[in-house]
Amino acid sequence: FGGSSYDYGWSVQQTNDDGYIITGYTSSFGNGGADVWLLKVKASNPWHVATTGSDQTGNGSEDNPFATIQTAIDTASDGDTVLVAAGTYVENINYNGKNISVIGEDRETTIIDGNQSGVVVTFMGSEDSTAMLSGFTITDGFSADVGGIICIASSPTLTNLMISANSTTLDGGGVYLWGSNTTLMNVTISGNSASNNGGGIFCGGNSSPTITNVTVSGNTATDGGGIYSANSSPTITSTEVTDNEGGWGGGFCILFGSALTGGNPTISNTIVARNHGNYHGGGLYIDETKVSLTNVSITENTSNEMQGAGIHARNNSNIELVNVIHWSNEPSSIVFQEAGAESV
Repeated sequence: FGGSSYDYGWSVQQTNDDGYIITGYTSSFGNGGADVWLLKVKASNPWHVATTGSDQTGNGSEDNPFATIQTAIDTASDGDTVLVAAGTYVENINYNGKNISVIGEDRETTIIDGNQSGVVVTFMGSEDSTAMLSGFTITDGFSADVGGIICIASSPTLTNLMISANSTTLDGGGVYLWGSNTTLMNVTISGNSASNNGGGIFCGGNSSPTITNVTVSGNTATDGGGIYSANSSPTITSTEVTDNEGGWGGGFCILFGSALTGGNPTISNTIVARNHGNYHGGGLYIDETKVSLTNVSITENTSNEMQGAGIHARNNSNIELVNVIHWSNEPSSIVFQEAGAESV
């Protein structure tokens, strides 16, 4: 609740709605000096959802839960938590700008099924990092634009998820990020497809997501079967990008950063293996950008054309390689093509 200066609460009283009222003074807000400060905070009881619940007669309590996740989201306020019991929920949910936590009982047994009727989970209301989705399988999403999860001008925290079997006729079969600083941690993204770019993850619009301990496997797209990044700066750590397929870039397709000034993808402690490029760059296709690779293993990737099965770089791309294993990529391992692509 505080600000940039000194803020004090001197008296705390409980209110009749089980919240609290706090009085004190603030030097951070008001007209300067020390102004009277009055806060009203509410009790933070979680909302409950279960397949045995009811949206008509339920009140969201543990004994009388809601039946759908969306009803709980619509009822919740910023800072609230929604707890979802194991089961399959056939719905498409939208946080609608609320910074709340929606937590499934177990990601193996708590499933949100989009039923091929749209994006499964939507963040498009300027949600910040306190908006959390955790403990679910996200599956069967389909739309002309995006498959599983969309984050536009929002930066939620996505943890402990399985994102699988989603598809789109455009970009981002599994996850679509645009103008987003989303955090993905302990997530498996597998078996998703995009007819255009980014079968697993699409990252564009100057996004800077943090991707940690994520498995991106068995996804397909026209370009960037695993991860597609354009004009963006993802930080990727302790991640496995394996067995994906795309035209330009089976594992990664990384485009249009600044090869000279940086501010582009950073990949470390990561495995890039057994990906296939139908054209160039089975492991990584890099075009007009700077990429930093540290402690990365690039192995057993393939491409149909003899153009960099491990790494294919072009158009003034700059690749920084530190402690990188590059092994058994066929038919050719590394290619630097056109206009001064270079490796440092």
